[in-house]
Amino acid sequence: MKESLAKRFVTDLSEVKKNKLLKLLENNYEEVMRILDNIEETKIESNNSIYTSNSIVKIINEGFELGLNCEQILIYLKQDISYYQWQEIRRGLKNGLKQEQINLYARPHFNCGQMTEIRLGMEEGLTVEQVRLYSKREFGEAQMKEIRLGFSNGLTEEKVKFYAKTEISWKIMEQIRLGFEEGLTEEEVKIYAKPEFEFDQMEQIRLGFENGLKEEYVNLYAKPEFTCHQMEQIRFGFEEGLTLEQVRLYAKPEFDESQMNEIRLGFKSGLKEKQVKFYAKWDFDYNQMEEIRKGFENRLTGEQVRLYAKPEFHWRTMEQIRLAIEKGITEEQVNLYVKSLSDNRQMKQKHLLFNKGSTQEEIVIDPKTIKIISLLTNKKDAS
Repeated sequence: MKESLAKRFVTDLSEVKKNKLLKLLENNYEEVMRILDNIEETKIESNNSIYTSNSIVKIINEGFELGLNCEQILIYLKQDISYYQWQEIRRGLKNGLKQEQINLYARPHFNCGQMTEIRLGMEEGLTVEQVRLYSKREFGEAQMKEIRLGFSNGLTEEKVKFYAKTEISWKIMEQIRLGFEEGLTEEEVKIYAKPEFEFDQMEQIRLGFENGLKEEYVNLYAKPEFTCHQMEQIRFGFEEGLTLEQVRLYAKPEFDESQMNEIRLGFKSGLKEKQVKFYAKWDFDYNQMEEIRKGFENRLTGEQVRLYAKPEFHWRTMEQIRLAIEKGITEEQVNLYVKSLSDNRQMKQKHLLFNKGSTQEEIVIDPKTIKIISLLTNKKDAS
């Protein structure tokens, strides 16, 4: 390096950094000058973070602190790596990695995160061959992590290679890795390791096998047309001891997860199949299903439930009729109430509830609460 450039380099430093460089020059004058002399002027003057005056001082200083000689420091300074990439190299050296191991990731085309994963693999005792399997620039750092964890957690090379592919996202890699780690066979993993499944769908299939479900049961929901939440409801049913026939009743894509949940809860609470089938229809939303389910659970008869189990009724309407029936109002009073509901819009705004011993109460629903305004008349006057 020419003296004029060296002077300009020193001039660019702040007083603090200049003092640090001068201290280095006192103890390692020949070595520092040799390093500076071997760095191209264009690189020092460029905007690349590693070639700023500040970064060069730090790298030289930290290199000497680690016991590196000039040639070793120059190896890193001559590469187009950032100061943050240098920090990963420095950590490896500080943690006792051999030069052969450092060389696996001390390359400018690896970002800091990728360097970290390669370094951690070495520090965890992986072999060079194992680390080489994922130390490829095509793998993102998250993908590298999944491959590293596979080896660190004791998976065989064959199982790691099953998912160590650049076209597989890290989230899918994770599901395959977890399956193997939990003892799933390759055949079981292959059931969900398919491109048509999203990672969260894969998770539900994996959990089914891990929780001991038969392949026949898992296959019932291992279909891309089910969302992960629908899959979960089907899995819950089997895990709770429902029969295949019971689960099949709601394991249909046209039911959303909330509707599936209501059908499952009906069987779980001990309702008969006939009662569950009464509301296991896609034209009831989950809130309506809940009101029908609660009616049966509270020992209402089919005829009583049928009075309010109508798809055109808002679920709050259903709720008020159900509660009224549970309090003992007659079918005639319910029919009078239902007749008063002229249209769906009116149902959502105004609901009439009959109580035992009174003619009617009007329930006005506003966005915040339900206000009950009693419009009581005696039965004698009503007659």
